[in-house]
Amino acid sequence: MPKFTDERVAAALRGPRTFRTIDFPGTSEVKVAVRCLSEAEIDAARLEAQGKLRRECSAKGWDPVASTDMDPDLLRRYTERELVFAAYYDHETVTSGKPERFFPTTGDLASLDATTVSRLFEAYTDHQLWVSPMLTLGDAELKELVTALGNESSASVGLQGFDRSTLARCVISLASRLRSTT
Repeated sequence: MPKFTDERVAAALRGPRTFRTIDFPGTSEVKVAVRCLSEAEIDAARLEAQGKLRRECSAKGWDPVASTDMDPDLLRRYTERELVFAAYYDHETVTSGKPERFFPTTGDLASLDATTVSRLFEAYTDHQLWVSPMLTLGDAELKELVTALGNESSASVGLQGFDRSTLARCVISLASRLRSTT
């Protein structure tokens, strides 16, 4: 029986954390690498966002609670910048042993226009679904996927957008659901 510390489990968990190269929003000339974050990284990003918001409010003599009451999206924007900062890397360094962050600081993100930051965050959430589309598929949608793939002249056409680890999890999920219905 595998345990969380088992290498097989560790290998399965590494799959979704692999890098994927995408275009930087607004240009196909600049490439960035994005990866899914661990729970610990997400927690750290949220805490960092909260701390930065408190420090900035304090420096301006503002009450952080009152500031977020006035602008309920303020903490969300800080959090999104921290998550984007943590998830994006220089695509040319991700195959090396030391991948480098794409943004030197979250201050660089704060200096971008809001649309670009929003598009980077959306690309991060899209990447999560690209890595594991099964997270959002209900039974009806799963049946629709199977039907669509069955109707394809070549299954590779419908599946070519997914990486290897995603396809493996998809097959396992399909087999598991099939087994549970028979």
